[in-house]
Amino acid sequence: MTDFKTEYGCFTEIQSYNLYDDNTLKDCMCRKENKISTKYGSLTPQYDFKEVRRLTNPSVTFTKSQKLKSISLNSLTPIETSVGTLNVEYLTFYQNGNIEAL
Repeated sequence: MTDFKTEYGCFTEIQSYNLYDDNTLKDCMCRKENKISTKYGSLTPQYDFKEVRRLTNPSVTFTKSQKLKSISLNSLTPIETSVGTLNVEYLTFYQNGNIEAL
């Protein structure tokens, strides 16, 4: 079983993953609950892929510099934004860690 340690937390029991040419993590699919720490709080990447209506995206993707690029959340999660609290299941981020899209 492969584990990956990132600045956002440790990913354990990874179902599948892709690496950049320099062997850093590009994306992964989780098979058990993992928590990652972000400026928006602790978030749980998708690990339950049984729900038919959802696209099968990687649980988490990273930029080449290992910054969080996107996260597919396991369930609708309230995220505090400048327009109020929104329930989201997928987030993308800018390099600085701010939300790019919900």
